Amino acid sequence: MNERITLRDPWGNLAVTISCKAVVRDGNTIWLRKNERDDWELPGGRLEEGEQPEQTIVREIREELGLEVDKLMLLDVYVWQKDFGTTTHIELVTFVCDAGRRVGDFEHIGEAGESEFRQFTVEDALLLDNLPEPYKRALRQL
Repeated sequence: MNERITLRDPWGNLAVTISCKAVVRDGNTIWLRKNERDDWELPGGRLEEGEQPEQTIVREIREELGLEVDKLMLLDVYVWQKDFGTTTHIELVTFVCDAGRRVGDFEHIGEAGESEFRQFTVEDALLLDNLPEPYKRALRQL
């Protein structure tokens, strides 16, 4: 029998990993990242100790896309419940921003493995079969 194990902290509270993502607008398109599982996702990553979500997304977009961000605003917060291996709940804190000036290169091989970056219109991104629903939810908020 395959039982779902919900991870909890020592006090019994739900253990939630925080992942900060961004809809990075670049003209009439947005940037998506194809991950090691062959899924498309919004660029971003996990909150590091001592960071606030806004700091995390600025750092992650610089690392992954090689871009500064302009006009950063909170777009959506969603708790994604799924067996992720190391956790069962990820809180997606999703921002929207404009692509700023280029300050580096794309991160094609990072801590999570190989990745690919591509621009899509929001409409085309919503049609992707391998873009998980929580990311589509954020795109619909636009």
